[in-house]
Parts: sequence; structure tokens; C-alpha cells
Amino acid sequence: MHPYRPARLHFSVEAEGFQAVATDAFVSDCGYVERDVVFSVRSELIRDFVVARGRRSGRAVRRHRTVRYVRFDFVLAPEER
Repeated sequence: MHPYRPARLHFSVEAEGFQAVATDAFVSDCGYVERDVVFSVRSELIRDFVVARGRRSGRAVRRHRTVRYVRFDFVLAPEER
């Protein structure tokens, strides 16, 4: 066993009239995604973080940084009354 967590983005989403949600989007090509030490990775949370090309990359690539983007949709449930 190793002490590492897979690469991920953590989200906390709130909107008036809806239940708040906190979740993660895990990077598909991370070496630890299949061996998370806290077992929180589920297949529906794994995403491909695609390297940006052209205008999507903006100034960051001109500064020799890699920019990636990911699609992750959130669906919030209405508040329970």
C-alpha cells in the first residue's frame, strides 16, 4: 500500500433552493486512480483532462505551462421541504 491520493479537482457547488454538493473529478491518467488509499474513486468521477491547444491555452502556454480542460456537469437536487 502507498500513502498517495490520485490527482483530482475538488468541487463544492451551491445554489439557492437546491441541496449543496461536494465532489471530486479524478484525472484519468493518474497512476493512483485505481489505487486510492481512501477508496473514494468511482468510475463516474473519473475524467480525461485534455491538453488545451490554440486559443484555449491562452497566455499560459506562451509561458511554457501545460493547460488542461475537463467537462464535468453538476445536477443539483431541489431542497427538501
